[in-house]
Amino acid sequence: MTTTKPLRLVIAAGGTGGHISPVLATLSVLRARGSIEAPWIGGTWGIERAKAAEANVPFVAIQSGKLRRYLSWQTPRDLARIPLGFAQAWRALGKIQPDLVFSTGGYVAVPTALAAAWHHLPVLTHEQTAQLGLATRIICRTANVLALSFPIVPVGTHIGNAQVIHTGNPVRPELFGGDAARGATFFGLSADLPTIYVTGGARGATPVNMRIEAALSALLPQVQIIHATGPAEANGDYAKLRRVREALPEALRNRYALVETVGA
Repeated sequence: MTTTKPLRLVIAAGGTGGHISPVLATLSVLRARGSIEAPWIGGTWGIERAKAAEANVPFVAIQSGKLRRYLSWQTPRDLARIPLGFAQAWRALGKIQPDLVFSTGGYVAVPTALAAAWHHLPVLTHEQTAQLGLATRIICRTANVLALSFPIVPVGTHIGNAQVIHTGNPVRPELFGGDAARGATFFGLSADLPTIYVTGGARGATPVNMRIEAALSALLPQVQIIHATGPAEANGDYAKLRRVREALPEALRNRYALVETVGA
């Protein structure tokens, strides 16, 4: 009798919702296709631990340090964390013995992705934005495949060791089953006006949130907006934008729906 061994995939992701949402979408699809084990290696302080628990996958916390290209008093401390995180990730991978590592970039993923190379494990890393971040470029030195959301580099090109493919940004399948009219009713919006959905993840959402705030007076006369600011524990933008919303004229206020949840 033959048996099918479950795919054993280690997730290397964390820090912000922008890095975590593609993981959750990918997990959903892979679980629908077959048996999979997917322990998650992430940071000690990010929202990834809670998201891993919600997804019912084991979580391993490691130290990580942000790779800054500007002066900061935190840099020496974070530089000391990087080799410690690498050692912790190397040990965790040795225990897990995965088939491959799936990284979604960010400095939290760097120690695990690099430790995977020392274990001779294949690494697929995904970049969500239209510009390669420093962490992604470092990971690509040893990764096998770089999956891009935007066609900023031709397919087949190599960035470091990684061969480029285009996949788009993974989105949870259940989002495709939505109903626009029902959504408009839920948020108290008009079914006749164009609607913009804005999300920037969690900790990384603040730059997006501030730009939307600055553009509200130009946007709201023409469109309505559903704005996911990121959870309050990740940034303080929701409370601030609530005050901004309350100060708007009533006609425009009714076109601006605010929620805290992290988008896909």
